[in-house]
Amino acid sequence: FALCTGIIERATKIEFNATVYADSVSYVDSWIVAWDKEFNGSNNVVIRDGTVGIAALAFASDALHPIDSITFPATMHSAADNAFEGCQIVEAIAPASVFNVVPLETLKHATVDGGNQIIEGTFAYAPMLEGVVIRGNISKIGKNAFVGCEKLTKVEIAQGTSIKEILDSAFKDCASITS
Repeated sequence: FALCTGIIERATKIEFNATVYADSVSYVDSWIVAWDKEFNGSNNVVIRDGTVGIAALAFASDALHPIDSITFPATMHSAADNAFEGCQIVEAIAPASVFNVVPLETLKHATVDGGNQIIEGTFAYAPMLEGVVIRGNISKIGKNAFVGCEKLTKVEIAQGTSIKEILDSAFKDCASITS
């Protein structure tokens, strides 16, 4: 979908029989293709269970419409690199694999919930990141996963989560971590 801009623009009209839910998110099959921030009236987004992907520019935004929090279901496994272009996201709850497309510039709090590892560089140099909760089946934190997160003060490993491996430099230059 990332390269199918024309199809996505028409998707909410006829071609794919898209559905617009009361939560102001337009779906085609199990893919999000658009979010109507004006209709929604809220800066808190919960993506419904069963959603598997997010198309290019689906949440494209501007500085006047920040997303205070966004929650992704465990079924999410794919999102276009520019799905959140221009978005300011303060808090995100997502499977580990989704954080590679969440804009890090304004992210203050992240809950990694699902997947089996936090891959190399996932949160690298996130300038505002203050806290992270790791829960679920995460067993590995990759090299440089949090490198350069200078404001990171708290990393919480939820009860029942068993981290077996933390690779080199996973928390390099994170001198503010206190717990």
